[in-house]
Amino acid sequence: MGRHLSGLFVTNNALGTIPSWTAVPYFTGKNVYDLKIRPNDPNANRLYLTWRTGQQHSSYVNWRYMYSNDNGINWQNVPGQPASTSGAFELTIESVGKTDNLTV
Repeated sequence: MGRHLSGLFVTNNALGTIPSWTAVPYFTGKNVYDLKIRPNDPNANRLYLTWRTGQQHSSYVNWRYMYSNDNGINWQNVPGQPASTSGAFELTIESVGKTDNLTV
C-alpha cells in the first residue's frame, strides 16, 4: 500500500520492473497522510491511517483516524475521536510501549 495526496493505492507487485498500482476506492481524492500496519500482527491484516478533508493551511481542515481489520478492503472510523480537529497541522499514528499498542 502507498499513500498519496489524492488517495491510497495498493499493489501486488511492488518489486516488479513496472509495479501496477490500484486506487482504494474509499480514499480516492482524499488526502491520506499516515499509514501503519499494526505491530505484531502476523498476517498484517490490521491497518491504521489518518486522512484529512480541506486544504492544509485553511481553517476547515478536519482529520480522521480510520482502521481496517481485513488488510484494507473495508475501513471504519476509529471510535471516540473528536468531532472536529480543525486547526491541527497533522495527525500521526505511533507505536509506543508494548509493541502491539498504537497511539493516535
